[in-house]
Amino acid sequence: MQQKRKMLIGIIISALFLVLIFYNVNFKELILTLKEFNFDKLLFIVGIYASSLVARTLRWKFLLLSDKKFPLYQLGSTWVIGNLMNAFMPARAGDIWRAYEIGSNTKESKMKIFGSVMLERILDGISICTILYFCVTSYSNQDWLRNIANLSMLLFGGSLAVFYIIVKFNKIDILCNFLCNLTTKCPTRIQNILVGLITKLCSQFKLFVSGFSVFNSIFYSTLSIFTSFLVWILEIAITYFVITSFGINCPISAAMFVICFIALGSMIPSSSIFVGPYQYAYILALGIYSIQKSEALAIALIHQSILMTSLIIFSLIFITINFICSLNQNQNSSTKKEENSHPIA
Repeated sequence: MQQKRKMLIGIIISALFLVLIFYNVNFKELILTLKEFNFDKLLFIVGIYASSLVARTLRWKFLLLSDKKFPLYQLGSTWVIGNLMNAFMPARAGDIWRAYEIGSNTKESKMKIFGSVMLERILDGISICTILYFCVTSYSNQDWLRNIANLSMLLFGGSLAVFYIIVKFNKIDILCNFLCNLTTKCPTRIQNILVGLITKLCSQFKLFVSGFSVFNSIFYSTLSIFTSFLVWILEIAITYFVITSFGINCPISAAMFVICFIALGSMIPSSSIFVGPYQYAYILALGIYSIQKSEALAIALIHQSILMTSLIIFSLIFITINFICSLNQNQNSSTKKEENSHPIA
């Protein structure tokens, strides 16, 4: 019921954005702009996108302290498939699936893996906010843009600071004991229930926070931050080449604004593949450079189509490889069982 409610809210929000997007759109100009796309750059753009997926996989590996328990291929295939699930399922279900999948395959705590996924998202937010601050101060010092940058940095920077303090000072057990002591005035039966609940929640929270253990390593923290910015530099490059593939001359800052608005817009609940916020983010960002709404919408449609098609193809490749590997493992397991059941005399 809760999932259906979230889906309904997402559809309503997407519908509202679509009204804003298509209001006063010149459809003739939209179609003409779509025809201007230079397909000669398509493979180049897809290649950069594939590089960004590799960079994201490496960052996740660094966040997990490059532990050999987590093979690079497994992290990469899980990230790609999980991100595809995020595009089509509500509440970023793909992120939860990623934690479950890696945790199950490596016998590691799923809450710990989920903690690393959340840290990944926080680093994404801080990277985007830093880029947005640079754009606002260097290219378009408007109050509404500065307010967005300030609020975003407060959200992501504050989250990072809180978890950093928790990891460094490690006072979860003290907090747990404090909360348990508060229940002493409750009736014995209720106290036992509350103490059990508090203890269980604190235990799960400790596992979740262990996903932020990268804070204890300057080396891997540095690599994680570096690859975070590398990811978004590659995303900016993709956006810039998509825009210029339409024969539109614009500075790299236009692509920077676009990618920042898209990233922040993806936080807004919407229907599948972020329909509505994605296109409106493009229109807002390119509007700063006086690019018409119909042109911006055409560019957004092509950009999103390239990324979604590429993501689907990469996901299908990984799913096929994983399926074949699973069949081979099952076959080898069956062969060993038969050999054990028929020992050589």
